[in-house]
Amino acid sequence: MKLINITKSLILEASAKDVLVNELKLSDKAADFFVERCGKLAIIMANKLIENISFLAIKNNQKVTTSEAIVLLNKDYRVFSENLVSIMDWIRVGLNGNLGSHKNDDYQTLVKESKKWHDELEVGSGIYNYEENEDNIVIDFRDKNGMGFYWVDLMTSRCTDEQKRMGHCASTRGDTLYSLREIIRINDKFTINKSHLTAAMEEKDDGFIILQLKGQKNSKPAEKYHQYIAKLLISPTVNIVGFGSEYDSASDFKLSDLNDDLFKLVMKNNEK
Repeated sequence: MKLINITKSLILEASAKDVLVNELKLSDKAADFFVERCGKLAIIMANKLIENISFLAIKNNQKVTTSEAIVLLNKDYRVFSENLVSIMDWIRVGLNGNLGSHKNDDYQTLVKESKKWHDELEVGSGIYNYEENEDNIVIDFRDKNGMGFYWVDLMTSRCTDEQKRMGHCASTRGDTLYSLREIIRINDKFTINKSHLTAAMEEKDDGFIILQLKGQKNSKPAEKYHQYIAKLLISPTVNIVGFGSEYDSASDFKLSDLNDDLFKLVMKNNEK
């Protein structure tokens, strides 16, 4: 079977599924998968993955026809989800929606280029042009252009969005979760919203106890975030009254982690 020429993929998304199903012979579910994640580039990306499957087979001294590669893609298309998200974010944001000089790159090259772009921007698992619920922001450090850090009350004891962002369970036996987030300007069209810390909060009669305060993948919060933690600890709006424990307390933030100046600031405020 001859692969569809890339130039033929410049069609409306509405008809992309028809091409994927009727000409490339993808299943309905696989076609929906590519259209949902890749939009107008669905056909291009499906083609590149078919070529990639065939190439890997040859590299391993195996022979896989195009038809056989399509059968394999129909079976395992979901395993490519993370890399496709990375590629499409790079194309949409970094390349302004156009592959340009990269249109002839193979799938593995696109994966490498997209990851390189993400690493250089340090965007990690951020979300593009994310709109926060402003009513839930409890402490705001953003500048006049809306860029910078803030603490937000997620208003739930378990948050799947925070779980995906942070690589931890994002759940607590307490009452709610706070997230230290940051908005970064990438270009004229796009901003990135990142979560850096998650705090598990338990409400008491006189204020909140912090049960957990961790970084990504349950890591101990880095020193560069301590200034924002200190502001949380002394905020009269939040009113932190103590610390508790919940999971892997050794990786939690501790008051002793603060430098002398921030420690004195917190202790002085606590005396009031």
